[in-house]
Amino acid sequence: MLDSLKTFLKQLLLFYKWSIRTRILMLAVLPLLCVVVLSTIYNVNVDIEHEQESLKNRSEKLLLLASDTAQLPLFAGDINSLQNISSAIMRDMEIAAIVFFDEQNGVVSRRTAQNYEGIEIKDLVDGRNFREGDYWYFIEAIYYNKSAFSDDPEMVANGLESYLLGWVVLVVDLHVQQAYRQDVMIDNFLITLIMLCVALWLAFQFSRGLVQSITNVTDAVNRYSAKDFDYRVSEISTGELGELERGINGLAERVGESQSILEEEVEKATAEWMKAAKSYAEQNVQLAQAKNDADAANQSKDDFMARMSHELRTPLTCIIGFSRLLDKTEQPGIRHEYTQTIQEASTVLLSTINDILDFSKQRSKSFRLNTTRFNLEDCLRDALVMHRVVAIKKGIELNVLVDSDVPIEVVADIDKIKKIVNNILSNAVKFTPSGNIIMFVSLLEQGDNEAVISVSIKDSGIGISADNVRHLFDPFFQCDESSSRNHEGTGLGLSITKDFVELMGGNI
Repeated sequence: MLDSLKTFLKQLLLFYKWSIRTRILMLAVLPLLCVVVLSTIYNVNVDIEHEQESLKNRSEKLLLLASDTAQLPLFAGDINSLQNISSAIMRDMEIAAIVFFDEQNGVVSRRTAQNYEGIEIKDLVDGRNFREGDYWYFIEAIYYNKSAFSDDPEMVANGLESYLLGWVVLVVDLHVQQAYRQDVMIDNFLITLIMLCVALWLAFQFSRGLVQSITNVTDAVNRYSAKDFDYRVSEISTGELGELERGINGLAERVGESQSILEEEVEKATAEWMKAAKSYAEQNVQLAQAKNDADAANQSKDDFMARMSHELRTPLTCIIGFSRLLDKTEQPGIRHEYTQTIQEASTVLLSTINDILDFSKQRSKSFRLNTTRFNLEDCLRDALVMHRVVAIKKGIELNVLVDSDVPIEVVADIDKIKKIVNNILSNAVKFTPSGNIIMFVSLLEQGDNEAVISVSIKDSGIGISADNVRHLFDPFFQCDESSSRNHEGTGLGLSITKDFVELMGGNI
């Protein structure tokens, strides 16, 4: 028992060393192999049973024919007629022998094939059939009935009880059926082999595409970590992977543009410093300050790149790791759990990319309002629903309280309102280990066509120190690095939120 367990663990460890492509191939081929093998076994059994039933029916018909035609010759003792009947039936290649017996079980006529050795048949029972070796024996009784041999109507009408004249035994050679069985098995085996080859080829093509997409994304992240922002991921995928590839390319383009701008600013600041150094000595302080600003800008760029590389690598590592685990499991529950984890990591990654893109738009002042009419309460409740799964896992209660005088139908930019509320709720859920989060909605002012509505969110989380409050809306600000690493995030959410609020004429 212990040796068997050790062998199983060794094989399991060997499986973990397989590549993703190998695992995908195995997951695709093994279920199909089971289905094809079971289908082949079923088809072979059905064909063989059908052929066997057909052989039995033909043999019984020949036996019935022999018994009917042999009544008169057996009654008259006409051996030649019995031989002629035997010769006619022996034309069937599957008939190995036909033997006629009298009522005392004595052999009257016997005709056999050359390769048939035969056995001694002792028990003659009407309708009996049995197999012995490669032969199938069928037995039929031959009865005498005077009405069958008389033209006298009175004798036919009166008829006598039929009595036993003898027996006929038909021996069927099963070698032909065995050859047919081998042909059926060979044909089904070839069909199975072809189907497996096609399935293996399709699985190979599918795995190559999936692995190539993951490899391209990983290479891109490594290149971006090395500050090579000219590299672009080949957009060869569809669905979530395709969206991820496009998002990474967009991120690389934005970060590359930011890097160029920062480098130009550094060069410009350096040039101004060199020019000022040649003019007036009193400008040395200003030149030194310009150099320090340039160094700070360069350091900000490096810090930005390091932070973004970490924020991108963390969800990507999760996606790649759980994709590999997904390849090797066949349990639906676990597969669903892994799929949810991959989707959550992809959502984090996409949110990070969106924050960076929104931050770029914020710096380029390209935000625009897109107003529409909507139900404010439904909008806020939808925002709560988006965070309910994480809140339930942490045991947090989410509630929204809307005052009765708050207008329900409003005209505003619903997308930016959702972004604002989701950013604040995300922080509340992220930094609240347990307890509750409550959203209060009240009316501050109302005119003919305008209203000022207050949305407050209160949580029982860890809070923030007074010294950090004045930096709360600064880009990339984190209260402390350990907190940011424990809870993740780019530090851009509240900065973008503040811009959205002020763009709509409000304050936060």
